[in-house]
Amino acid sequence: MCVHKLTTALSTQLAALGPRSEEQYTALFNRIAGSASWATPDSPEFALCAVRFDGKVMHPLHAEAIKCSRSVDFMLLPVNFVQAKAGGRSAFVTSIIDTAKIKGQWYARAKTRHQMYNPASMMAGIKAAGLKGILRSEIAGEYKEAYTDLETLIHTSAVFATPLRVWSREVAPEVPREQSAAFRKKFRSLLHGI
Repeated sequence: MCVHKLTTALSTQLAALGPRSEEQYTALFNRIAGSASWATPDSPEFALCAVRFDGKVMHPLHAEAIKCSRSVDFMLLPVNFVQAKAGGRSAFVTSIIDTAKIKGQWYARAKTRHQMYNPASMMAGIKAAGLKGILRSEIAGEYKEAYTDLETLIHTSAVFATPLRVWSREVAPEVPREQSAAFRKKFRSLLHGI
């Protein structure tokens, strides 16, 4: 079997399977190499097919995805990652990072629970939560400036918030001041009568 076929098969299998332990990688390599007795897992011909990262052997794009997954802020993706077909779109990669094209460049960041990364995506996430709303603490962990952006949305009355949760104004519409004042006055009189 020629080097090109072996490297292509190894790279494709690693991209599909995700990170492997040393034993799993050796078994995968032996299965792919088959009768090519000259091929060993540490041969220089296969150096671009697999990298050792965090105690695992993986496709180089998976290592890049793991680096990106450690940041809640968008990081510019390397050109080879963007151009890759299999590795960049594997189930492993899509399970740990979120990608977005921003001003013509591809970026990636850790996949988070609500996938918020700016005020617009925050509003979309809050609206999607519906009647359940979202915990403020969950929103704060979405990206670095999330809590500041949330406070801005609350201050501008774009959302309704309690000390613990946040809802969209579609679910919790703003009450006009005169109705709010009348309700408070009636509520206070009811409390005094108890």
